[in-house]
Amino acid sequence: MLNFAQADLSPHIVARELIALRCGTAEQKPVIGMFLGGAGLADTILYCREKIYPLGLPNGISHAITAVAVLARLFLRLKSGFLPPQPGKLAVSWRNSQSLTGRFSLLAVTTLDKVLLSGELKGLKRGALRLVAIEERPTSLLRAFFATLAGKLGHSSVSGVHFEESDEISIEGESSKVILDGETFRAEIGRPIFLKLAQPLSFVRIAA
Repeated sequence: MLNFAQADLSPHIVARELIALRCGTAEQKPVIGMFLGGAGLADTILYCREKIYPLGLPNGISHAITAVAVLARLFLRLKSGFLPPQPGKLAVSWRNSQSLTGRFSLLAVTTLDKVLLSGELKGLKRGALRLVAIEERPTSLLRAFFATLAGKLGHSSVSGVHFEESDEISIEGESSKVILDGETFRAEIGRPIFLKLAQPLSFVRIAA
């Protein structure tokens, strides 16, 4: 590793686009990150963090319990204070006044060339925010799962699964939480969260 650090690093330097997040319309210093999760995804992360981790179980078991709880709520329509909450309604807008409204099992925004487990997003616009939203229905989640396994997510149309690219995205909801690289923010009616591309930063890529 020391020899690597002393060598010419230029072949290993890669530029990564980043997300700049602002809450509301007032000017403020943006928060910078690479991956944002919202809707059911954020609720699941917070559920695991706040209700399952305090049980003191190993992480693997905690994550398995969380997955079972999410699937039980979605597929069996179970309702309980111990289960993750149903995602609230969100309104997501992007370029040319296009928008999407509903409840989503998963909402993710990233600048990376891979979305979830999908392969490289060949031929898509570089230097853009990539939005994935999966509607809060069992069939939509299953279609997204199989599309991801087949490497088709972001490449072909999948019913109940939305994939968009834009330089700017806004998210508005009824006290809905989003998580950017581990930090939690709240999107509210009249005080949406705005996402824009930030200036890219250089990172060192080390092959495994």
